[in-house]
This record gives sequence, structure tokens and C-alpha cells, in this order.
Amino acid sequence: GASTDGTMRYGSSAPDWLDEAAAVALENEVLTRSRYANARAAFEADGTVLAFPLQTYLTMEHPSLRAAQAMQGRRTEGAKAMMLSGDEAKAFLEASGGNPEVFYRQTRLFIDYLMETSDDPRILYKIAQSYRDGGDLADWLAQSGGGNGLPMTLDALETQFDAWARARLAGIPSDPAT
Repeated sequence: GASTDGTMRYGSSAPDWLDEAAAVALENEVLTRSRYANARAAFEADGTVLAFPLQTYLTMEHPSLRAAQAMQGRRTEGAKAMMLSGDEAKAFLEASGGNPEVFYRQTRLFIDYLMETSDDPRILYKIAQSYRDGGDLADWLAQSGGGNGLPMTLDALETQFDAWARARLAGIPSDPAT
């Protein structure tokens, strides 16, 4: 879909992180454990907690957007959803250039941080309303962050999110089966 400024987005007119947050929030427990195990493995390997600085993450396009646009251009009119499997899926991921798993991993951490810190399972809905009304996360934090147990600036949010993620990953095994 197109954003409010007319640029193409991966999903809806919302920022790609927020679109994916809605999807990742619905993932099953096995996939969630896998995301945490992968995050823990990256943390153990090189100390990486947040793959992208928060400001970059909040404004970046989905790592698969360009590949999806290229594939969309080859299709005829019809449904916008794509189902890929096997070699087709591998080719799509290679064409993505980035690593969507890293994006999804940070998204999982971010939504869990937001819900746990705010103690509100509907926090994403509140944030999405700000975007719908023409604002963004910085605007929402300035107006509502403190009242929801969150910092009031993006810089403070990034600092707190990073500390939360480090503490969370320190207690997570890198084997998703455990």
C-alpha cells in the first residue's frame, strides 16, 4: 500500500515496523521462542541487541519491500497477497538484499518491550492511532508516553528498550527447544 505521503509501503499505509508488529504479535509460541533464541545467538556472537538503531528501525522500509515490488510487477491484476514456497521463496529472500529475520526479531523484542513496560496489551493500537491521525511514535511519546509507563522521547525510549532487551536476552537460552 501507499503511505500518507504517497510512498510505497510493504503492507498498509502505516510504517513497515508497525505493519509487521501486527503480524508478529500474532505469531505462535514456537516462532516467538525461535525469534528470541536467534536474538540470543546474535547477542552471544557479537553483542548485538538491536540490529538497527531505533530511529532507523522506525523509518526503514521492510527488508523485502523491493523484492516484493519486483515480484508484484511481474504479476497480472488480482490479489495482493503472495504465497511462496521452496525455490521461489529462497529466490525472494535472496532478492530482498536485507535479512527479514533480523527485522522480525527486532520487531518481536520491540512489541514485547512496549507491552510489558506499558503493562498494556493494546499499546500498539494506541500508537497506531497516532500514525492514523498524522503523527508518529515521537509525537505519541511526547503526548502519551509518560502516562503509559514509557519514556517521552525516542532517545530515552531507545536507551530503555536496549537495556530491557539486554536483560531479557541474558536470561534466554540460544536453543529454542529449552
